[in-house]
Amino acid sequence: MFIFDKLNDFILRHNYNRFILFLLIFVTFFLTLNCLPPLDRDESRYMQSTLQMIETGDFLNISFLDTTRNKKPPGIYWIQAASALAIKNIFSLEEFPVWSFRLPSAVGASLSIWLTFLIGKALYGRKVGYLASVMLISTPLIFVESHIAKTDSILLALILLPLLVVAKIIEGLESKSNGPSNILVYSGWFALDASLIIKGPIALIILFLTIFFINITNKDFQLKTIKPLLGIIFFILASLPCLLWIYYTGTSDFVKESLINDMFFKIISSQESHGAPPGFFVITSFLSCWPLSLFFIPTAIWAYQNRRDNKIKYLLCWLIPTLVIFELIPTKLLHYVLPLLPSLSILSAAMIMDYIKKRDFSFLDKNIYKVIIFIPSLVSIFFAFLILFISFQYAESNLFIEIIISIIYFIAFLFSVYFMYTNRLLLLANIAGIINVLCLSTFIAFVTPKLEKIWVSENIYEYLINNNIDKPVILLGYSEPSAVFRLGSDTLIANNVEESIFHLKNGKKNLLIVEKKFEDILIEKTKFVGIKIHKHDYQIEGINYSKGKKVLLSIYSN
Repeated sequence: MFIFDKLNDFILRHNYNRFILFLLIFVTFFLTLNCLPPLDRDESRYMQSTLQMIETGDFLNISFLDTTRNKKPPGIYWIQAASALAIKNIFSLEEFPVWSFRLPSAVGASLSIWLTFLIGKALYGRKVGYLASVMLISTPLIFVESHIAKTDSILLALILLPLLVVAKIIEGLESKSNGPSNILVYSGWFALDASLIIKGPIALIILFLTIFFINITNKDFQLKTIKPLLGIIFFILASLPCLLWIYYTGTSDFVKESLINDMFFKIISSQESHGAPPGFFVITSFLSCWPLSLFFIPTAIWAYQNRRDNKIKYLLCWLIPTLVIFELIPTKLLHYVLPLLPSLSILSAAMIMDYIKKRDFSFLDKNIYKVIIFIPSLVSIFFAFLILFISFQYAESNLFIEIIISIIYFIAFLFSVYFMYTNRLLLLANIAGIINVLCLSTFIAFVTPKLEKIWVSENIYEYLINNNIDKPVILLGYSEPSAVFRLGSDTLIANNVEESIFHLKNGKKNLLIVEKKFEDILIEKTKFVGIKIHKHDYQIEGINYSKGKKVLLSIYSN
C-alpha cells in the first residue's frame, strides 16, 4: 500500500514526463516498424501504388498494376514516395524497405501524441496532457495504425492541429487571455487543407461538427477568433494542388470513385462486408481502446456531473456528434473512431486528476459501479487467451514468449481490479498503459515472425529469393496485393487459366503460381496446346487471412 502511494506521488510530481513520453513514442511507433510483412489488403495496395509512382515517375496518376486507383486523393502516395526515396538514398539501399513506406504513419502517430499532450495541457495543465498522451499511446488502435502504411495516422495529426486552435480559444475564455496566436490559427487552416489531399473532407466534417455544437452550447465562443474569412481564402489557395490534380486526372473519375463510390455509398449502405448495427463502436472500443476503456464509465459519470464546464463541453462536442454519425453509418471499420480517442483520453485524464485533487471517490464506492468496472478489466484476460489462441493456430515454434505475454496480461488484470477498487486511478493508467505498450511491441517483434502460416505472400517471396528466381510472375487464384508488392510491378494477376496459358505461350511470363483448385485444369490445357511446364518441388500451404480461407499453392515455370 505504502509503495503504491509513493509511486503515485512520484508520477504526479515528476518533472521529466516529456522524456518518458518521448521514450514511449520511440518504443511504440518506431522500434517494431519493420517487423510485420506487407499486410493485406489496403496497406499493400497503398505501397504498391506508391512504388509504381516512383518506378514510372508519374506522380499524378495513381494505379495498382493496370487499374486506376482514385478512391483516395494523392497526398498519402506523395508522402510515402518521398519517405521511401529518402530512406533508400540516405542509407544507399538497393530496394525500398517496407518500413520506409510506414514511416509517415509512425511520424503522424507521434505528432498526434504530442498534439494530444498540448491540447490536454492547454485545457487542464501539463499533468493531464501527459496522462492523456500515455493513455492514447497505449491503445491497440493507434498502435496498429502507426504500423500500417495508410492515411489514418497522418489524418489524425492533421485533425488535432486545428482542434488545438479551438482548445486554445476555450483556454482563453477560461483565463481571459488572448487565445491562440495568428501563426497557430493559420497553421490549423493549413493542416485542415492538407487533410483534404490526404483523405478528403473527413477532418473538415469533424471540425465543423465540433465548432457547430460549441457555438450552440457555449455562448461565449466567438467564431471570429479562428479568422474564418481569411482562413477560408487561405484554405482555397492551399487547395489548388488538389484541385489541379483532380482536373489533370479527370474530375469525373475522382468524383465517381472517391466521393460517390468510396464515401457516399458507405454512408447509405454497408460496403466491402463491413456492415454493423449502431452501437458497434461503443462495444468494440472496450477492446480497441484498452486500457483507456478501463476509465470509460467513471469518465462518463464525471463528465455528466461537470457538464456545464466549458472545457468538458468542448471535449464532448468533439466526441459525441461525430460518434453518433459514425454509429448511424452502415459501413463500420474500427479505425473510424481514431480521431475521437484524444478527446476520450483527455476527458479520462482530467477525471483522474480531478478526483485525485479532491480526494473524493464516493461515487466509485457504490456497489453497482464495482460490478460494472469489473467488465472492462476482463479485456486483458481476453488478450491473454487471444495471443495463445493465435500462437497455437499459426505459430511454427515453441510458445515461450507468448506464454510470458499472456501471464503479463493476466497480472495486468489483477492490477486493474486492485487499483480500480482502491481508487489508485493514476497509477492504474500509467502501469496498464506501459504494460500494454510493452506487450504489443513484444508481440509484434517476436511472435508475428513465427506466424508463418498466415504470411503466404512472404513465403512466396522468400522461396524466390532463396532460389535466385527472378522472373516475371503470373498469379492464378491467389492474388493478394501483398504478393504483387513483394513480387514486383511486372506481376500479372490472371483472371482464368486461359489467360495464364496465353502469357506463358507468348513468353511474356515465365513463372506461374497457381492455387490448388486451378491446377488440374491448367495441366490439362497446357498439354492440349503443347506447352511444357515444370512443377517446382515446393508447395506453399497457409491461411489467406484477408479471406479467412486455407490456400495451397504450386509453382510452375516453362
